[in-house]
Amino acid sequence: MPIITSLVTAPTREPVELQDIERHLRLDIDYPEEQELLELYITAARKRVEDLTGRKLINQTWKYYLEDWPTEDYIKIPYPPLSSVASDGIKYRDSDYTEQTMDSGDYRVLTNIEPGRIVLDYGATWPSDTLIGNAEAIYIEYVCGYGSGRTNVPEELRIAIMQIIGTMYENRETTSPQVIVEVPQTAYMLIEPFRISRLGL
Repeated sequence: MPIITSLVTAPTREPVELQDIERHLRLDIDYPEEQELLELYITAARKRVEDLTGRKLINQTWKYYLEDWPTEDYIKIPYPPLSSVASDGIKYRDSDYTEQTMDSGDYRVLTNIEPGRIVLDYGATWPSDTLIGNAEAIYIEYVCGYGSGRTNVPEELRIAIMQIIGTMYENRETTSPQVIVEVPQTAYMLIEPFRISRLGL
């Protein structure tokens, strides 16, 4: 079953800044239009690295939707690293379409493993209410990312972003911020250890 998520709050900054790119590309740009283009490239490259790794880099808030409670005593949360789950973060709709909130005392949030998990406390169970029976019956709001600052992001991923931007900048006729058609091999090498699929998750 595919993972269903929606973005609640986007990151407020990027893992690399304009001056990082100007140093990387050895540019001294005074044209606002060129700076705006590079800023678009930064966001596009960051999203590309997030897609390739299955991670989120700078803290951002997401909702994760489930159709039913798991058979296990835990829920794996997409897009590590998991930072936190909202205090009223696990909500569900019963068969009357009434929104309910799971008691936060019935579970623990594990952020020190990947992917992060919500784990039932000893003796606790998932709510027994009959759910509405669709893909959005249960929804969990949480924050994921390495932190709110660019220096929190692993250096390898920041360098990979800059290398992708360098390729886009040098081949601007064949690329756009919306479509990144090429990732340098060195960037792939830097990204590979961080790929969630590589860890069997």
